[in-house]
Amino acid sequence: GGDGPGELVAALDAIRSAIERHGEARFRNLDGAEPSSAPIRNLLGYRLSRGGVLVYAFTATGWSETLAGAADPKSVVGMLFERGLLLTGKDRTHRHFVKVDGRSVPTYAVRASALFDTEDV
Repeated sequence: GGDGPGELVAALDAIRSAIERHGEARFRNLDGAEPSSAPIRNLLGYRLSRGGVLVYAFTATGWSETLAGAADPKSVVGMLFERGLLLTGKDRTHRHFVKVDGRSVPTYAVRASALFDTEDV
């Protein structure tokens, strides 16, 4: 028990749900070619591979929107970081920077395996 694990489970459920509902429509694919003529409306973040691992990298706005009503976004970042479920920057911050259209974008990057393999939690 306690608030931490319950909040983490609620957060993972909210993140999983957002990906299942909006994975193709609200996460821009950064791997391979994707038509740039159709902008992504209400972007939550980006899909990409790092070292053969599928990652969902949420923008700060997408992270807050996804976790609204489920959990505190900042405490979830800390819990995921402590469990090694976030991809982090070289400076060991909680953010993972991705290159998008030539600029560096800070994200909260969660491994897909962390979301869909509940043994990691």
